[in-house]
Amino acid sequence: MAIHEADAPRLSGEKEPKAVKGVLGLFLRVMSAVMRFNRIKADVLLKDSDIIDGLTVIHTPGHTEGSICLHLPGRALFVGDALLTNDERTLSLPRRSMSTDLDQAKESIKKISELKYSVLLPGHGPPIERNASTIAKEFVARL
Repeated sequence: MAIHEADAPRLSGEKEPKAVKGVLGLFLRVMSAVMRFNRIKADVLLKDSDIIDGLTVIHTPGHTEGSICLHLPGRALFVGDALLTNDERTLSLPRRSMSTDLDQAKESIKKISELKYSVLLPGHGPPIERNASTIAKEFVARL
C-alpha cells in the first residue's frame, strides 16, 4: 500500500481523520457507529516528484493534506479528487464539504494545469479524452 506521507498518519490512526462537513459529514458520523475502520500502516510513503511505474507523483493538497495526482508526461493525468467532471466533461472544483482546504485545492489545480497531458482521468465523473491540459488551463483562468 502506497500513500502520500502527509496522509499516512491518518491511515495508520496516529492522527484522527479530518471531519467531513455538512449532511455527508453527519451521515458518516452516524455510520461510523456501526462501521469499523481498520488502521493500516503504509508500505510506501510517497513524496512530490516520486516516480512509480513511469507515473510521476504530483502532490496536490486540498481534498486531503496528502492528495496526489499521477502524471504520465505528455499523455495522461490521474487527478483523483483534485478535479471533478460532469456528463458534459466540464471541470469543477472538489466539493467544499469534501475538502480539507478549498483554497489549497485551487492552488493545486493551478499546479496541475501547467503540466502537459492529453487525457484527464478524475476519480468522479467521465474522463476528458482530448486536449485535457488546455481545458484545465482554461478552467484555471476562470477561477
